[in-house]
Amino acid sequence: MLNFLTYFILFFYFTLNNDAFGHNGMVIVANKYITKGDILTKDNIDLAKTTTKRNANSFSDDINKFLGKISKVNIAANSPINLRYLHSNALIKKGDTINVEYKIKNINLILKGIALVAGDKGEHIKIKNTMSGKEIFGIVIDNNNALFSQN
Repeated sequence: MLNFLTYFILFFYFTLNNDAFGHNGMVIVANKYITKGDILTKDNIDLAKTTTKRNANSFSDDINKFLGKISKVNIAANSPINLRYLHSNALIKKGDTINVEYKIKNINLILKGIALVAGDKGEHIKIKNTMSGKEIFGIVIDNNNALFSQN
């Protein structure tokens, strides 16, 4: 009969050597620093051999799963890219000119801004106010509008 220590050793052996708990092989990595809101292209991603102890299902060697996607986070150079770090199609893309609604009691102001990052509905994004040049934050409402946020 196996004792507790034997079960413990077997459990960790299979955990560390199971692809569901890690990944050894070729995955897509950032070949340079990728900023939140950047679109992934062949210029900023590569296929590379790597070892990671993270969930193998979140990584892939299929470059087509990554091309054209938008980064939700900053990604360091030479880091494996997790599929959860990416938007399929953001409502607002980096560089889009958008309307920013600012509500103060009974007054609604609408100003123009340039999205500094991409975002989906409900996400906080950084926006450059075109009149003042200052950076502000907004919550994405739809593909052309954001609501001012104090963030």
